[in-house]
Amino acid sequence: VSLAISICFYCSDNFSKLFKVLPEDVRDAEQLRLWFRNFSFSLRYIKKNKILQRGPACVRKKNRLEAALSLLEVSGALGVITCGRITCIDLYPALPPDVNKLYFDIGSNLVDGNIYKSIL
Repeated sequence: VSLAISICFYCSDNFSKLFKVLPEDVRDAEQLRLWFRNFSFSLRYIKKNKILQRGPACVRKKNRLEAALSLLEVSGALGVITCGRITCIDLYPALPPDVNKLYFDIGSNLVDGNIYKSIL
């Protein structure tokens, strides 16, 4: 009887380890990280609004995007730059700020003196 109980406990422990469901924000952060990988060769900066509009379906609601971005920011996978009302995501936060790349990625109409001051 004790052998049967031990086998049941062993199997139930393995089952829970294999089929453990991750929290929603962790799943969303992983989907967002994979989506960013598509842009990482051509873009360094991306507007948060673009993610809401064209990102993975799971993060098209603001509260879910905020949770996923905060997890990725805490882990060091990305940086968040806010200038006035514009929030940009830096896909390479370990590198020094690059104003020219920001100008190219985000657009000339958004880059002004305030952004230069805030990222430097």
